[in-house]
Amino acid sequence: MVEIVMSSMSSMSPGLILVFDMDQTLVDTNSLLEIKNAANSHTYFNTFSTHIDSLSKVHYENIEKNLNTSLIDGILKPAIEQRKNNGTVSAILLLTNNSHDMYIKNVLLAINNRLGLLINNKLGKVRAFDKVFSRNRGGLNPTGRNPPKRLADVEEMLSRVGKPFLKNTLASRVYFFDDHHEHKIKNEIANDHYFTVKWPSVSHEDTTNYTSILTAIKAINGSQEIHTTETHSQPRTTFKTKTKIKVSGGSRKKLHLRRRVTYRRRR
Repeated sequence: MVEIVMSSMSSMSPGLILVFDMDQTLVDTNSLLEIKNAANSHTYFNTFSTHIDSLSKVHYENIEKNLNTSLIDGILKPAIEQRKNNGTVSAILLLTNNSHDMYIKNVLLAINNRLGLLINNKLGKVRAFDKVFSRNRGGLNPTGRNPPKRLADVEEMLSRVGKPFLKNTLASRVYFFDDHHEHKIKNEIANDHYFTVKWPSVSHEDTTNYTSILTAIKAINGSQEIHTTETHSQPRTTFKTKTKIKVSGGSRKKLHLRRRVTYRRRR
């Protein structure tokens, strides 16, 4: 039997679901905390816990200077456009093990400000992420300082914002971005849908290969040819993507993209 979780929406939405980590993926929290190569995870978390309260006083405009602009401008921004236009993306989620609510709020303000989504310095109705789960997972309160990130967390987040999904096909729609390379969700989704973010690097650029998700986000339903090129430039992480799309014919055809993503032309 196929289980359908519908929540408050009446029609299925088959688009991509992008799930982002926060610290050292979207924002260089370590630099803000001045954490220098902690010897082990215990030392790191003790240092993190000692200094994190100070970030509640950091204005989001200062946090903005430490954002991963490659990932935000190159992936998050076009994904938001697709979501807005009911295109290839259905939901964008933030799943972090950071538990400091004020800092998370400031990071969200910084990201949304860069994307031009703030209204009078506040989050408006349209915002980057459909749902945000911090370390307590929206009140589920898992144990441990660094609890596993799972497909079940994605299911819970989608349910809470009324995004319908088929449980048996959800894994094929999820793309996950995290600086940690071994979260539980890695074994629950397609291997090439899990992006271990390589940032910040010595050059301060995000050196992760995002070609497959760019192709999936930029795809238009129908028969087409897609050519994607990426360029990086300093300072910090400037990211530009050019996509040329040639659409041929009006027939209802399947488009098979690399990374095993398939779309159909909508009626």
